Amino acid sequence: MLRRALLLGLCAAALSLSNAFGQDAKAPAPAAPEKGKYQNAEVAPFTAQDGVQVTAAQLKELTDATVKELQDIKKFKQVSLQGATSDAQAQTLKVSAVVTKFKAGSRTKRYMIGFGAGKSKVIAHVRFLDGETGAVLYEFDADGDVVMGLFGGNSGGAKSELAGQVAKAAKKKFF
Repeated sequence: MLRRALLLGLCAAALSLSNAFGQDAKAPAPAAPEKGKYQNAEVAPFTAQDGVQVTAAQLKELTDATVKELQDIKKFKQVSLQGATSDAQAQTLKVSAVVTKFKAGSRTKRYMIGFGAGKSKVIAHVRFLDGETGAVLYEFDADGDVVMGLFGGNSGGAKSELAGQVAKAAKKKFF
């Protein structure tokens, strides 16, 4: 009986020591982005994940709405589409997004039926990258939806909501 108690005690001590030493082996968390470092923002055209039914025009609307929302937060000297001329001397934050879900919904159903019928929904995986190194600084899933509104609401509201989330995340993480 005494042997069993000693053996259990030794096992417990070995387990606690291995846990204590195992914690030191964890990789350090990535450093938080430097606040105020980025003067410019460059938005890449939104793309869609395979199998997501979204038109090129709808992707362009999402991209344009994101540019507008980033301009509206008034934190960047310049916000442009990818490939547009920009100040090469300034630090640039690049924004890219892949639409992972898109449902255009039905304004008529929202107006006539309500209660979530005809809901518009868009979800995109957004990445903020350092313009110089291409390193991923932050990534998250943003979404926008329209459930109701005046005369059924406008499906463009989902795009604006998603773009607003991108701008809000940029402001919070980098300023």
